[in-house]
Amino acid sequence: MNNPQAMDQTGPSRRVLLQSMLGLGLAGCGASPTLDLVGRTLAGKPKTDSGYPLSVAQIRALPYASLGARFGGGGSVVMVLATYDGNDLHWVSADRAILVTRDGRLIQTVGLARDLRATQYVAADPLQQIFRSGSTEAAPKVWRYIDMSNKDAFGVVVESRYSVLGAETISILGTQHQTMRVRERIQVPSWRWSTDNMFWIDQQTGKIRRARQQYCPEVAVIEYEILKPPAAATAPA
Repeated sequence: MNNPQAMDQTGPSRRVLLQSMLGLGLAGCGASPTLDLVGRTLAGKPKTDSGYPLSVAQIRALPYASLGARFGGGGSVVMVLATYDGNDLHWVSADRAILVTRDGRLIQTVGLARDLRATQYVAADPLQQIFRSGSTEAAPKVWRYIDMSNKDAFGVVVESRYSVLGAETISILGTQHQTMRVRERIQVPSWRWSTDNMFWIDQQTGKIRRARQQYCPEVAVIEYEILKPPAAATAPA
C-alpha cells in the first residue's frame, strides 16, 4: 500500500513527514514542525475552537490536506494526507494509524483493532450515482466484498441499501456546507450483523464532506470529515 516514491508528486518534504509518522525516519532529519503539531493530537489536551486538539488556525496552517477523525468514544485526531494513488487517499495520524478513502468512502485501514484490508465493488460505488440522479428513492441493493485482518476473512459479502434522508447544513471549522445526507444500511449475512453508515455529500461538488462508517463489529464507528481538502490540481477529495 505504501509506495511514496511512486505516488508522491510533491517532493521530499512529504516523504519525510510520512516516514517520520510511520517511525521509519530518514538519517539526519530533524523534528518536523508539522509532525509536532499533529503529534499534539495524542496528548489529550482540551479541545479548541475547532473541536480538535489543534486550533482552526493551526489546522489551516498545515501545509498538507487534512482530515479530522473520531474513533468510537475516543478523542478526536487530525490526520494528514501522506500520499495518494489515483482516487485512493492515504490519511496518516501521528500514532501510525492509516485511513484510506476512495471518493470519500473508507476502503482500507492500518493500525486498528481489526483492519479493513481491501474493498471491492461488484459495480461502481452508488454514492456518486445517487448524487447525480438527485433521486430520493431508495437505491436497489448492491454488493461489495471486503478482506479483513485477523481471522483471515477474505471476500466477505456486504449487502447495502441506500436512502436519501434530505438536505442538511453542516459546519466544518466554522464553514457552512449545504449537503445531502445519505444512509447506507449494510448487512453482513455471514456475521449476522448489520449497521447504518451515513454520508454527507456536498450539494455543489458531489464530494463527501463528512462520513460515519463501521465496517465490522469489532471496530467502533469511525467518524471523519474533510478539514482541508487536497488541492484540485494534485489529488481528488
